[in-house]
Amino acid sequence: MTMLFSQNRINSGHEELADYSTIFCGVGPAAMGVFIAATRTGRLDSLLHRGVLLVEASATLGAGSLGRYPITANSLSEAFLEGAAAAPVRSWLNGVLTTQPAARLQRLSERRFPLLAGANFLAEIGKGLTARLSRSAQSGVRLHTKVEGVSRRRDGLWTVSTRAESGGVVEFVAKNVVLGMGGQQLPSHYLQQEIEPGIRLAAYADKVAASDFILRASDLELTEYLWSRAREDASVEIAIMGGSHSAFSTAMRLSSLIKSDGKNLPLMSVTIYHRSAIRLYYPSSQAAQKDDYVFDPIKNICVDSGRVHRFGGLRYDAFDFIAPVLKKTETISWLRMRRVGPANANPEGRSLHAELSSADMIVAAFGYQPRLVPTVDERGHELVFRTDPDGALSTAGTGEVLDERGRVLAGLFAFGLGSGLRRSATAGGEASYDGRLDGVWLYQHVVGEIMVDQLLGAEDGSRRVDRRQAQATVG
Repeated sequence: MTMLFSQNRINSGHEELADYSTIFCGVGPAAMGVFIAATRTGRLDSLLHRGVLLVEASATLGAGSLGRYPITANSLSEAFLEGAAAAPVRSWLNGVLTTQPAARLQRLSERRFPLLAGANFLAEIGKGLTARLSRSAQSGVRLHTKVEGVSRRRDGLWTVSTRAESGGVVEFVAKNVVLGMGGQQLPSHYLQQEIEPGIRLAAYADKVAASDFILRASDLELTEYLWSRAREDASVEIAIMGGSHSAFSTAMRLSSLIKSDGKNLPLMSVTIYHRSAIRLYYPSSQAAQKDDYVFDPIKNICVDSGRVHRFGGLRYDAFDFIAPVLKKTETISWLRMRRVGPANANPEGRSLHAELSSADMIVAAFGYQPRLVPTVDERGHELVFRTDPDGALSTAGTGEVLDERGRVLAGLFAFGLGSGLRRSATAGGEASYDGRLDGVWLYQHVVGEIMVDQLLGAEDGSRRVDRRQAQATVG
């Protein structure tokens, strides 16, 4: 077990009882983005001087579960490299760029690359950050350590209970706690999603699988699963529910399997059911117009960058896969698109219920919910968090979690899969996008900088102003 941490307590007002200023519960791509942003903007020393503890269940920081997905990344390699490349000279990040994983990403510039390659690079960054924290008297790292619970104290501080693989429970106290333990797809959420009035996936629960299962499965595991759902005539009808990136990643995963091992698969027929119009990303309005793509020049363009559907559009692999189908310049024999909702009846006259009933396999691709641990208030009562319709945690503009009544839980932050900031004037993006700010580049830049601002601005009152403003707009 790797265990590096300071026993010194912070002395600043009521924080004299705190072990650290901030405790990060889980240090995957999202949390790593905070430290890259702090380094790039010259504020890492200030952050570490206040006392930071990183608690991670795995053997290394940075990669999270990215390496478990045998798929290509939904970004260019530059999105992983840019934050480290922009770090100051003689930064701890400089050495990371000379490693073999960094060299591989550099060779794959402007090309599709496996997500595992990005995960390996982030793991190298994690090793570099661990080494950097080992030189800090106020900050530290605990690897192979799980967070078992979080509790708010009467003095406003937070206690984090941890358990290492080789030991008992150890508690730490901090002013701020950042929840970033990754995302999951809960049956209790996706089975209750109302696709159309009166139609929920719970009615077809015996043949529903989460998209995350499809994306994580090896070729052998996925092939075996497809055969387990196939009919006697060696065909399988698949319904993918949702218009998110994970829905198209699922279709692309199936496409990849067909190309590599099609002769050993059942004959697939796939339909993607989506409620909203499918959005495509373009680097500029001129590029979109050249492609005869119809967009709203007010709602669909990012004011800061001029990009069309900067946050909400399908790009790279997903764009190449589906854009020709949407433009009807190409067809994929085994794939069709079907928009659902009261105003979108099946042109063939079949009801959605009839289609789902006939499907052999239904894939739920409705996004992610956060992995959480028991969290209680100062009286020991469970803190119930507000969630959005997609099951993600609701957060204020500060990144702090909201309770079930919409009140900001001061000092308790969450971001990453299943939680985190939404688009705002500070973050930029197109006005039509109401989703969350997810992605490695955003974590290392926009989101990371906002988090650093909050964690370092707490003592001068700037965050308290933001919190009051955020609470006034909640609900």
